[in-house]
Amino acid sequence: MVSKGNAIPKHLPDTILRRAQYLPQISARNDNPQQITKYTKEEAYLPIHIENTPAPDIKSRQIYFEIQSHDNGNVKTSQRDGPYGKSDTFFEVGVYIALTGETQRIPLQKNFHGSRCLRTHKVIWDIHGADLMISNMIKALMPGDELRVFAKSLGDNINYVESIEVRVLYHYSEEPKGQTSASGNPPSEKPPTVVLTTPSLPKKKRGFRNMFCCCFSGT
Repeated sequence: MVSKGNAIPKHLPDTILRRAQYLPQISARNDNPQQITKYTKEEAYLPIHIENTPAPDIKSRQIYFEIQSHDNGNVKTSQRDGPYGKSDTFFEVGVYIALTGETQRIPLQKNFHGSRCLRTHKVIWDIHGADLMISNMIKALMPGDELRVFAKSLGDNINYVESIEVRVLYHYSEEPKGQTSASGNPPSEKPPTVVLTTPSLPKKKRGFRNMFCCCFSGT
């Protein structure tokens, strides 16, 4: 039995769950390969709907993107400006706000320029990230809103999309004053958006799925 004087702090269960990465999340994935050119009719390659959460104080905290893609590799070395500088195949996120019916477009990721090697880009948007616009967008997400990932191509290049996965992770919205977040950063600190890139092999095709679940991914 726990006495009043030794009551468990309200933030402690959330801290434990976040450190273990045992968080409510919505996830969606599309494994259907597509080739996107400047003539391709624009449609969301992967939409993900924001669902109701188990409690009103559970809010979105982080959005994780995993993209497998490449361009057609038809570029001379002299035309490059670094691995991504002049890339004209890329991805955007359309944030549909149900309350207003408006959609906000946010740049997500470019393909490695001039390479036919399939690469995996992992991008993490967080409420404590350096981009204030993205941070505010995540905090404002409500049930009924929708994230839509678009594959884009300009010029004569081709955007070869192998798969895209999106996860929206949640937390308790109240942060106790003076506490350190699960990442080890005080709430006032803003670590940058994380982007990881690795060459990859195509996965077995599983088609589209969308689900709301609790996922344990370890530390």
